[in-house]
This record gives sequence, structure tokens and C-alpha cells, in this order.
Amino acid sequence: MPSEFLVAGSPVTTSGGFTVSLGTEVANTVWAGPTSGVAAAPAFRALVGADLPPPSASTLGGVESLAAVAHEFLTSISTAGAVTQAQPAFADISGVAAAAQIPTPTATTIGGVESAAAVANQWINSISTAGVPALSQPGFADLSGSATLTQLPSMSANTVLGALTATTPSDLAVPSCSGTSNALTWTSGTGFGCNTISGGSGTVNSGTANDLAYYATTGAAVSELASANNGALITSASGVPSIAASTANGQLLIASGTGPPVWATLTAGSGITIATGSNTITLASSGGSGTVVRGQIAGYVLANDATTPASVLDIASGQCADSTAATYITTTATFYGSTGGAWVAGAGTSAAPVDKMGAGLTVAASTWYHVFAIINAGVADVYFDTSPTAANAPTGTTAFRRIGAVLTNASSQITAFTQQNTGAGAFIWWAAQVEQTLSVTATSRLLATLPVPTGVAVRPLARVTLASGTYLLITSPAETDVAPSGTATTSPAYDEYSSQVAELHGDYITNTAAQIGFRTVAAVAAPLNTRGWIDDRGGGQ
Repeated sequence: MPSEFLVAGSPVTTSGGFTVSLGTEVANTVWAGPTSGVAAAPAFRALVGADLPPPSASTLGGVESLAAVAHEFLTSISTAGAVTQAQPAFADISGVAAAAQIPTPTATTIGGVESAAAVANQWINSISTAGVPALSQPGFADLSGSATLTQLPSMSANTVLGALTATTPSDLAVPSCSGTSNALTWTSGTGFGCNTISGGSGTVNSGTANDLAYYATTGAAVSELASANNGALITSASGVPSIAASTANGQLLIASGTGPPVWATLTAGSGITIATGSNTITLASSGGSGTVVRGQIAGYVLANDATTPASVLDIASGQCADSTAATYITTTATFYGSTGGAWVAGAGTSAAPVDKMGAGLTVAASTWYHVFAIINAGVADVYFDTSPTAANAPTGTTAFRRIGAVLTNASSQITAFTQQNTGAGAFIWWAAQVEQTLSVTATSRLLATLPVPTGVAVRPLARVTLASGTYLLITSPAETDVAPSGTATTSPAYDEYSSQVAELHGDYITNTAAQIGFRTVAAVAAPLNTRGWIDDRGGGQ
């Protein structure tokens, strides 16, 4: 028997019988043939989709599963049991949305809005986030464009809009005032009217274009005053008007003292030039000793730059007479000059300095550079030069003036210093220069070279330390070399010191080789320390 059946009493050997009953099966199975392929004996198994009939419009059948997709719903089931889905459109929805189902609006999203009853002359000017509209009447400031003539209220003929008192404007009638003796007049609080012209026959005659009309005397007829091109209306001492016509460019109308004003031509004084043109008068300095103070200098204070002190020099604004006293050189801003390259015009900034080396020059070690204020291509500027006479001035320089000097160290860097004043500048080294030991003798003067500018004469600021009982004579190179007296009494012409520090505080003048003379009564080694120098900055030229 198949395994689906149970047999009891088997086997029967001689006589008797056996019973057959159904066996137990797994839940949810059916007795059916194979799920696919050729025919075979039935067996208990689970149903598969192929066991179900397809659905039709009037019969039930098997249907495929459907995965959920947001906002999509089942739209159809085919006769093969396949299901389709799609997102409904508003047209697919029946009925009407309730107010509670509509979102409220925001500044960036759409929402439901309440209705607003029409109110005369009012417009919706806002909608709240609750969907409530607000209405107001627009003002003139809310309107764009301009009103056209057809939009203005109509007015009566021969009227103007005005107000006789502080009330709302209204139409004001304008009379015709016809006739040779009438004139249109306005009276406050009354309005327009016609009044008779006084004087003579009361007539106003036609005249020449651009002429002026006036009354020569009280009660007289109107007179005509002929105009003149480029003229000016003047009156005599008695008030009679006339036209004064200018005859040349550059004239000024001035009082004559006894009569009407007259046109006068300016006369240039000493050191002044006058240039005239159509509607212009230009006064300018012509230079020369009459207008420029020889040697004058103010400002132009030099300093190591705070950010880049080794290669950038700050030159403060200033004014000075040029080397020939022909013109002033004036700057109104600080210049930031760099030793990095050939001269370039302009002031620059501390963060972006401008190269200021003279023509053909590059910065070198242990070298004095004279600083000049110049006029180049008509513009005030500065530059650095090894020549004290501006021999390497940039091309296009028309005026110059030396305003100081700086020294580079062994690394071609600007030695740190400070300038104490703006006239005859006192330049002080930040760190005192390395001491020199002077080998001074009694037989002749020692011309010692000091760390002060070369090429010009300056007054050193220095001190010499003397041994006890030593007498020292200090002289400018231009003075005659003489022997010290060897006494404690100081001659009026010379300085002598004993057992003290000898100070050079601007009393002595170097030669162009930066030298000062020293001589003693006996050979001695005297330490010399230079603190700075005083420079007239071209003031003696």
C-alpha cells in the first residue's frame, strides 16, 4: 500500500482480513501531483502558485505579492495575477479637502489662505503664517511710475492749482489782464489780479533780444539797456546801470575808487607768473630767491623701518628748498624706501616698500648712502645715492636736495640710528660705534676717520678718554695744525683737556673724508667713541 495509507491485520496467511486507514500528514499540505515536469504519482506537499487558477473578472485566483512603495497604491491585477501600483494624483481623489487638511503657508512654502472680503481702495499687503490676509490702502510712496495727465483731476479753464491760505489747494482763476497798461499780479490772501503799470504812458515796448529793461527815473517809461557779450552789470555812484564788457581773457572787475568798477588786467609781481585763458586765471611761483628761502628744510625725518629696519628707510613728509633755491620739494606722506633695487617712483608702504637706489647702484657693505628729496617728472620723491651731489639721480630728476645719510654694515644692512630733530638733524647711533684707539703723537696732528658721513662736512658727537696728566688738542681739519701748550690754561683758539673725558659735541667740523684732528703733548693711546653727528642736510648750500 502507498505510504499514505495505514494497514492493520496484515499479513493474512490463511484466513481473516486486514483494515486500511489514512495515515497522518504534515499540516498545510495537499495530495497532489508534481509541481512541474512529467506526470508522477501524487504525494502530500505544500501548494505552489501553479496549483492556483489565475483570477478573472468574475472568478478568484492566485495573486503575486507586492512590495510597499511610499505614496503608491495598487491600481490593477492582471489575469496572470500580476499586481501594478502608482502614486495617486489629485484627480484620482474624490471629495473636497477640509480646512484642517490644508497646510498653513510660510515664507518659503505654499499653504491655505482665508478669503478676504473686498474693501474699497484697499489691497492685500500681507498673509500671516496662519493664512490670514491683511488689507490696507496704498500710499503714493507705494506706487511705481508716474501719473499721466489723463489720471489728474480736471480743472476749470484759465485756472491754476493753489491756496490763498493754509488750506487744501483748489482752482484759482487767472485773469487775462489784456491791455497795454495791465500786468498780472499776485496778492497774498486774495489771489491773482490785474494792475496798471505805473510810469510814463504805462506801455512796455518790445526791445532787442537779451537787452535789459529798467526805469531811469521814478514815473518814467521803461528804458532799454543794451547787453554785451561776456559783460557785467554795474552801476555808477548815482546808481545808473550799465554793462561793462571785458576785452581780454584773465581780466577782473574791480572798483576804481571814484567811479564804476572797471575791468583790470593782473600784473605779475616778483617770483609770480600769471597764465590766463578762457574763464581761467592761474597764478604760480616762478622760483628764484624771491620766493624760495635758500637752505630751508622742515620735516623729512629719517628712521629705520619698524618692520624691515635692515633694508627699508622711512622718510617722513617734509618740505625743503632745492639745492639751487629755485623751488620747494614737498611731500605729504611718508616714503618707505628700500635698498633692494633700482629707483621706482612712489611712496609705498611699510608692507610694500619701493626700491630707491640711484641709477646704476646696488647696495654694498660698509658704505655711506646720501638720502635725497627730488622732483622727478614733476612729482616729489626720494632716492639713495653714494654721491653727495646727486651724481646718480634717476633719469628725469629736475631738482634735488640732500636730507641726510645712512651707513650700511658688513652685511649691507642699514645701521640702526635715530634722528633727533628736523632742521640741522642730530643723528644718534642706537648702539655706540666700536671704540677706536687713537695713536696720538706730539710731533704732528693725527687726522682720525670717524664713523660719520663722507663726502660732506658734519659735526661729530663723540668723546675721547684721556689718561691723567694728558693734554689733547682737537681741531677741525681746516684749522692750522699747532702743538698743544701743555698747560692747564685753555687758549681761546684751541681745546685742551687733562685727566677727563674730552667731548666733541658739535664744536668741530669734519672734512669730506669724515676726519677730525688730534694732537697731544706726548704720544698716547686715547680711546674714541662716536655717538653720532650733526648734519645741516644741505642747509649751507
